[in-house]
Amino acid sequence: MLGCLVVLASFLPRDFITLLSPQPSLNTSDLQIGYRKEQLFSRIIELAPQTEWMVTDSPMFAFRARLKVPPFLAVFSGKRLATGELTPEEVLEQIALYKPEQVLFARFATAEFIQVVDAALAGDYLLDFEKEGEFYLYVRQDILASP
Repeated sequence: MLGCLVVLASFLPRDFITLLSPQPSLNTSDLQIGYRKEQLFSRIIELAPQTEWMVTDSPMFAFRARLKVPPFLAVFSGKRLATGELTPEEVLEQIALYKPEQVLFARFATAEFIQVVDAALAGDYLLDFEKEGEFYLYVRQDILASP
């Protein structure tokens, strides 16, 4: 029975088989992320050659820039924050441990959260790109100082 199916499948036109197993499209020309996010992403890409680690609540930015995210923060969700599974203090611990060159908050940037993070990062990081209430990109000072 299985042999018959294999033989029959070999006679099916290629287009029919392709319809059954479509390849994922990498074309994103129809997606628009908005002017400010494009500016933000351009800045991340500009700093990417000097960056190994990025701490972010929006890992897609790091993924598209081909930057590493600490494993503990790879799933940075509202649910983890709401249940106490992830606290600002734990995020700061990961920043202290990995010393990322870029820190971005673009999804869960509440005023209280940013206040805690901003105070902790004040010595080593500068707020490089901001749209208040939407996203905050901190960059380690030694990265900004290098050519």
